[in-house]
Amino acid sequence: MLVDLSHVSEQTMNDVLSHSIAPPFFSHSSADAVSHHPRNVPDSILRRLPITDGLVMVNFFKLFVSGDRDCTVDDIADHVLHIAQVAGWR
Repeated sequence: MLVDLSHVSEQTMNDVLSHSIAPPFFSHSSADAVSHHPRNVPDSILRRLPITDGLVMVNFFKLFVSGDRDCTVDDIADHVLHIAQVAGWR
């Protein structure tokens, strides 16, 4: 079993990370520090993912990656690298 946190609030993310025995994951989110969006993952949550064997599957949709402007491969790479720097490589 996995727990998908892509559509939940930051408080719910924290609650799940504190109480779930199943690994949490974000099936379609990106890094909030790179591009702010309510479904993107804040650094405070990213730092907790290694402890819970959680992971983030980076979303390529421009609203998650670059806001209103068209996203590029470099924008997506920025999210991947940021997540890896904060949460580590899996």
